[in-house]
Amino acid sequence: MPPRSLVGELAPDGTTYTARPCARAGFPALQVAELSKALHRHHDGDVDRLVRALLNHDWESINPWAAGYELDTGRRTPFTPKHITPHRGIGYHLAESARQPITGRLTEKPDPAYRWLYLFDTTGLHVLCNRHDRRWMRLYDFTTAGLDPGQLTALETCFD
Repeated sequence: MPPRSLVGELAPDGTTYTARPCARAGFPALQVAELSKALHRHHDGDVDRLVRALLNHDWESINPWAAGYELDTGRRTPFTPKHITPHRGIGYHLAESARQPITGRLTEKPDPAYRWLYLFDTTGLHVLCNRHDRRWMRLYDFTTAGLDPGQLTALETCFD
């Protein structure tokens, strides 16, 4: 099973975050690319608009193309459970989401259920890893312009 992640927003204080769980495809090489597509191809580079949409639901996966295809064609794969709902421009959310997003601080011990943390702020996207030694470790910072899908061709090398 792919690692679970959290996707959301880093507060201006640089340590407080608000995020929603994402159950699948949490590896950075995939998740950063999909968040990049969601931001630039579906939310016109507007980080605030994307973050507001992300924080409305718990997510099964971030995959804007697949969700859009399903919504446009009405074709649902036979393997997709009924409690998974496509959301244009982001991916698939869980029909039953927690009422409130998860809040926390980067200085607190991370929940071991989550391996990755993807946080947007005014500068771009921050990718953090739960090292299971009581802290989040910042791995990579992408500027909003650097998240342009055309600029991510060597993304896999960032995480090897």
